[in-house]
Amino acid sequence: MSAPTTPGERDLSALPKVSAGPARSRIGGDVGGRPAWEATLGLAVGGALLGYVAIVIGWAVTEAAGVADGRSLGPVALYTAVLATIYSLIVGAASDVRDGIWDRALVRGALAAAVGALVGAVAGALSYLLFDQLQQTQDPGAPRFYLLRALAWAAFGVGIGLVGGLTERSGRKAVNGLIGGLIGGAIGGALFHYVGQRVDGDAEARLIGLAAIGICTGAAIGLVEGARRQAWIRVIAGGMAGKEFILYHDVTSIGSAPKCQITLIKDPGAQPFHAQIAVDGPRRVLSSLDGAPVAVNGAGIRARPLRSGDQIQIGATTLLFQERD
Repeated sequence: MSAPTTPGERDLSALPKVSAGPARSRIGGDVGGRPAWEATLGLAVGGALLGYVAIVIGWAVTEAAGVADGRSLGPVALYTAVLATIYSLIVGAASDVRDGIWDRALVRGALAAAVGALVGAVAGALSYLLFDQLQQTQDPGAPRFYLLRALAWAAFGVGIGLVGGLTERSGRKAVNGLIGGLIGGAIGGALFHYVGQRVDGDAEARLIGLAAIGICTGAAIGLVEGARRQAWIRVIAGGMAGKEFILYHDVTSIGSAPKCQITLIKDPGAQPFHAQIAVDGPRRVLSSLDGAPVAVNGAGIRARPLRSGDQIQIGATTLLFQERD
């Protein structure tokens, strides 16, 4: 006969057994078996790779469509609009595609593409207006060209960075993207101009220069995401082991439904809306929804403030909660 549960606990018969002790770790310590700096580096590398793939596909499409050689305002704006549309579509939908959440990937990808088209057109128009008169009077190798090219592609990067915040409906993520996109776009833009002065062949120069922009923008956004995150969840056991979710929202829902911020689509034991983590002053409180079984460090709970290192179990999935000191 099992012992009765206290008011703050729940029967754990529906949950597999897990370790009863929290895996204590903070910034600079182990995060699910790896240092926090390594997790941040992973965000940067992942962002760089995704940015590279997205921009190279954009380059291929624009070259094949014959819109890459524009020399007037309209064609230049069209060129950068197509680039930004493809980049935003791929980056906006990539995470959901990897997780197999196809309906959410479609919605987020479409929204990202629409915003990207507008952002790209504005960035292209800005680039044309900055360079049109200057190209008639200055040596292309002059420092001023590097500054203006950095400014033009920084506008592109800012727009790309904001797309992530819009698709997640998170102001915090939008700010991270704005900062990272500004830095990465500016660095990539300067490299774009440098390559253009030294590589023969317009298409080849554009490929190398755009690759630099995609890599720098993606990496910078990833670094900012890692450096500015306050709390996050890492899946340490279950079908999505290794996946990490930064907690951007005041209320973060967890479950199998695509509308959840943390979607455990690969766990049949997760209910559509299984639990939530809500900001309550300086704390984050985990709550079970509609009687769904949830455990923290081996003890069933209805609601409980979380501490960094707490292990949360939902169905067959174990989540490690972490927050900045």
